[in-house]
Amino acid sequence: FSAKMAWTIILLTLAILAVVHGIQPSSDFVVFEKNTLGFATFRIPSLVRATNGSLIAFAEGRVLLTSPNVSCYNSWTPPGNNTCCYGVLASDYDFYCYQKDVVVKTSHDQGKTWNSFAMLSPGSNKTHFYSNIIGLVDPSNSRVWALYSRCLVATGYKNCSDVWTYSDDNGETWIAAPELDKYASTGMSGVGSGFVLQTGPNKGRLVFSKGHLQISDDHGKTWQMGGKTNGGNEEECREVLPSGNIICAIRSGFSPKISISTDGGNTFSKGYQLNGTDGHSNVTTDNCALSLQNADADTLLLSHPNRPDIHVMRPQPIGRQNVTVSIATTVNGIPQNDWKDYVQIYEGPSAYTSLGHADDTGNTCAVLYEKSAIGSLPVKFDSINIALFPCKPTN
Repeated sequence: FSAKMAWTIILLTLAILAVVHGIQPSSDFVVFEKNTLGFATFRIPSLVRATNGSLIAFAEGRVLLTSPNVSCYNSWTPPGNNTCCYGVLASDYDFYCYQKDVVVKTSHDQGKTWNSFAMLSPGSNKTHFYSNIIGLVDPSNSRVWALYSRCLVATGYKNCSDVWTYSDDNGETWIAAPELDKYASTGMSGVGSGFVLQTGPNKGRLVFSKGHLQISDDHGKTWQMGGKTNGGNEEECREVLPSGNIICAIRSGFSPKISISTDGGNTFSKGYQLNGTDGHSNVTTDNCALSLQNADADTLLLSHPNRPDIHVMRPQPIGRQNVTVSIATTVNGIPQNDWKDYVQIYEGPSAYTSLGHADDTGNTCAVLYEKSAIGSLPVKFDSINIALFPCKPTN
């Protein structure tokens, strides 16, 4: 037992204990629970708030795949890998199970209860599966849009295209929009939620973020590709008022990357990483999806797993956990280098998140997050929960 090993253990222990126990959520409720509604588990949450105040939660439902001889393939394995076809639970093997559909629920009481469950995709089969749904609310007409991916089972995530659907009654019923298929771009849709530009020459533009922006300037009648950030896939983007800049948080290893557009999403800056270098803050995410949300005109929120221990020991000794909301100020549409832990959403195995506002006042924010029971690492995705918390510190 060497002195070097002893110091490594000490540093690792201190790093784990150093997870800042910020303020706690004011409430926490289950939205989607494993082994319910015909699905083994649920992943990839997206949260939006309809103009009537209803909260709408989207997710990807995954089932036990038992059909033999389906030609499955993912980008991490050679062609012909059929391991997803012989009863492997999707909750245990994320990339190997392609019987997936996208689903939705609504809440009229700030997340306490959820109803109106619906499956939005037509049903996965031996040819196609459906994944990564993201929502968006157009305040001009109260239409709720959802964008998700239709992928070929034979080639997995390597061959996907966009599918749109929408609701004109605040998420209670949904209408497929096959007429928009001609505007579909390739590649997986994103995570989190979309947004609408509120200022500038592109005011009213609908924006979904994926490997590039997918935008509409006519309230969803037509869609086109917008800009692509430099250095990764946009996990989620937001407009920062009153500047109108678009800020994107990008999954980029163990620390997120920030990229900025000053022209409505047509082009993006080179960006920088929140890894503690060059005067930037140090935010640890464990190479996981991120979510961005405006708290108000001069404050940004970023939700992510919180893993300070990875700077002490690699490869990862534990796995994604400790979903946290970090907070930073903005000046003239630029986030300042003062990101800090704000809310400790959950101290345990947890992964993808989606931030949003929970009420009209702008004082209460919410985050949908993937949650597992304590001690169940790696993450087993027991449920998707919603946690509510103050959008900004009260002191």
